[in-house]
Amino acid sequence: MSLLVDNYPQSLKTKMNKKDIEKEWTGMPEFVQKKVEPFKKCSIFIKEDETAIIIRFDCEEDFKKDNPLSSYYDGKDFHIESREFLAELLKQKITNKTKSIWHPFKSHWGATRYKYVGEPNIHPWYPVYIVSKGRSHNGLTTKALNDMGVYHFIVVEQSEYHLYKKSCNAKILVLPQEYLDDYDTCDDLGDTRSKGPGAARNFCIDHSKRMGCEKHWVMDDNLDAFHYLNRIKNARSKLGLLWPQRKTS
Repeated sequence: MSLLVDNYPQSLKTKMNKKDIEKEWTGMPEFVQKKVEPFKKCSIFIKEDETAIIIRFDCEEDFKKDNPLSSYYDGKDFHIESREFLAELLKQKITNKTKSIWHPFKSHWGATRYKYVGEPNIHPWYPVYIVSKGRSHNGLTTKALNDMGVYHFIVVEQSEYHLYKKSCNAKILVLPQEYLDDYDTCDDLGDTRSKGPGAARNFCIDHSKRMGCEKHWVMDDNLDAFHYLNRIKNARSKLGLLWPQRKTS
């Protein structure tokens, strides 16, 4: 058995058109997300390393009145000696990997200002799995799902079953050894290193099919929360309303 679900052809990824996506969205919550354009977008040219950073401003006041870069503006872009000096001026963290910023600072994820709430006892229509290893005491995803009241499975290896069983509030499934033995990592390393989550993901496919499910959800174990993004608002979900759902008593 070798179900290489992580390596399916790239062509399959690109065949979904808008109608296909709308079909798959059946039963999902509303998603209307229009792109927000900044008042002003410029480049900051860094002389020290000859690179550039994109900077965006929300409004005219941010660009004209409260802009510590004003004296470095040439009418089109900004010119700064170094990234370190730029960080001091803007009071932001600027690294060699920084490609774009907002002024004033704005997280790329946006601030969480809302909570998405509703009726209790709402669960996803399809089963939810977490594949996990070495995180019996600090599994973020299972904590987040429990906070939302979502029933879920955690797939673990036999050697860690007792640790997860003791610490986690979820249905613990042991990954059969044959899934690990038969999993093809497409390299020559064999058992000299971990095979990753692929074998556990393949087990999730078979397990959901045995329960008669056409689809399932599978997640890593490091997700600290689930957010509902809609109409330019970011709401942290407190219920299992982010997926096609069923209500239980």
